[in-house]
Amino acid sequence: MRLRLVPFLLLAALPSCFLLDRRTDENVLMIVVDSLRFDAFSRSLGSAETPNVHKLIEEGMTYRSCYSQSSVTLPAHAAILSSRAPNSSGVRNDGQAVSADVPLLSQHLKERGWQTFANVSTAELAPPARDEGIDRGFDTFRTHSRTPAEASEVNERVNSFIENAQGGAPWFAYVEYSDPSRADELVGMKEIVAKVYLDGVLIGNVRTKSAEDWSVKIDATPGPHRLEFRSDDTFNLRRMEIVSDSVHFTPKFEHGRLFAPMQSISISFTNDHERPITCRLQAQIRGVQSLAECRARYKAQVEAVDRAIGEVIETLKKTNQYDRTVIVLTGSHGEALGEHGVTGHDTTLYDEVLRVPLIIKPVANDGRRVALAKRQFSIVRHIDVAPTILDMIGQRSMTGAEGVSILEDVQREVVAESHPPESVSPILAMRDDRYKLVFVAREDRFEMYDVKSDTLESENIFPLQGHFRSTWQINLRRLADAAPQTAKARPAFAPVVPTGEQATAPRSAQK
Repeated sequence: MRLRLVPFLLLAALPSCFLLDRRTDENVLMIVVDSLRFDAFSRSLGSAETPNVHKLIEEGMTYRSCYSQSSVTLPAHAAILSSRAPNSSGVRNDGQAVSADVPLLSQHLKERGWQTFANVSTAELAPPARDEGIDRGFDTFRTHSRTPAEASEVNERVNSFIENAQGGAPWFAYVEYSDPSRADELVGMKEIVAKVYLDGVLIGNVRTKSAEDWSVKIDATPGPHRLEFRSDDTFNLRRMEIVSDSVHFTPKFEHGRLFAPMQSISISFTNDHERPITCRLQAQIRGVQSLAECRARYKAQVEAVDRAIGEVIETLKKTNQYDRTVIVLTGSHGEALGEHGVTGHDTTLYDEVLRVPLIIKPVANDGRRVALAKRQFSIVRHIDVAPTILDMIGQRSMTGAEGVSILEDVQREVVAESHPPESVSPILAMRDDRYKLVFVAREDRFEMYDVKSDTLESENIFPLQGHFRSTWQINLRRLADAAPQTAKARPAFAPVVPTGEQATAPRSAQK
């Protein structure tokens, strides 16, 4: 008899990722906050007041070294839902489609009987068409006619879903708040105008209060050209593209850069062909708030998100679903608030834009709390989130997943990316708990930081210590070479903005 029991004992000892799917009644609520810095929920003096999040932390675990795979919004969300880095999923820019060959967590759970619902507040997450974005696998995927929508608007639908979810099946809800990403929005500032010159000739004016990108069509003659933005006031150049159907132009910043406060910016580009090339110049600028104003607004927006989270938790408790709901809270990416001379997130891969909070609240009486807590101070990545959720609810991981459940004790390295047009150059980074290596592809330049002793990433030690991560150099060059380098290669030149109440109609309403 003892011999007959051995196979069953061995089976019971295996991690859940090796077992067949088991049906549970455990719900999953995933909350992703756009531009949420790792220190957003700090208890230090002057920090945001976030009592609801801190109560959630007390009832779960917080991971202090969690990193996003991208500083760009859609690629970051795609990494979370697919458990694949951008170089693997192919989602490198906002506005892209997500290949049907890339499984998503929502799709995985729907196929196993979960009710699925999503409500996102920002236009960057709206799919190009139904089932072509991160909406795939959701019974209902809702956006808002006014974007970005405030957290209170998002909650109206989220709370309604929780209250009306069918009791016979567990559910997966994906909620995105974007309030902190609006910290540098101008409130009551005058309109700022930047004059645009091409080779010394005025070709237009870019305005801060324009709802659309400035755009002008030109015929670029053979040879070098110089594009200049000049203003009497300080402004941020948020986006600059040179778009052509036939030729890829590589703009080079001679003076100034994206997201930096400037009064003049000069950019050079060259037509290497023997004929004029028709192309379109596209740009967007914003006025510049003081850092004190920007940080104060960021704090207020984080507090607004905390109130929204508290309302959702209260709805879960009121409907007796809180104890059987796994709650995951993280940021899509971080936000620079003056670090490295930048406000925003797209254009760099420093830790202020990659390091994010990660909080996991298990279901009541989950016996794996000790195992979950073991990695609270170790590196975890966004690609590890979906495998962790599936492990916690007894489901097998998704096909092609690159992440590893936090319940598994393995060493992790972070790979992160940002690509044009969101950044001027393809930028890629790798880091572990000691070093971080950044590769700026168009300049063929490496930066390296000892992130254990230099947490602000202020001293580039690559000339002296780059050889300690020589394999990383090879990997980052390879990833940069594999990325599409032309605007034409992108599925979309700009984020798809929903025109109606929702980008994708509820499936239930279409049946």
